[in-house]
Amino acid sequence: RIAAPAKLEVLARQVAKNIEVAIGILTEVSPLDDEQRADAWCRLANRECPLAWDILIHDQDAQAADSVGQEMHAAFAGEMGAFRA
Repeated sequence: RIAAPAKLEVLARQVAKNIEVAIGILTEVSPLDDEQRADAWCRLANRECPLAWDILIHDQDAQAADSVGQEMHAAFAGEMGAFRA
């Protein structure tokens, strides 16, 4: 199951197609409106499991130069598997 903001639905569908072709798993895509997207972020940040999706595709907003990048956060915050592939 892939969730993505509605504006990234085309990208999410391409990822789903690639997964199906590569490993033969049918993948459902759920476009998220702004409220659902915010809820998904909160659930992920608070490590509330189970999640309604297996992959969350999102856009990265502007980030201050002195802040910790999301990639770094992902590398170290995967205790429950939420950020690990």
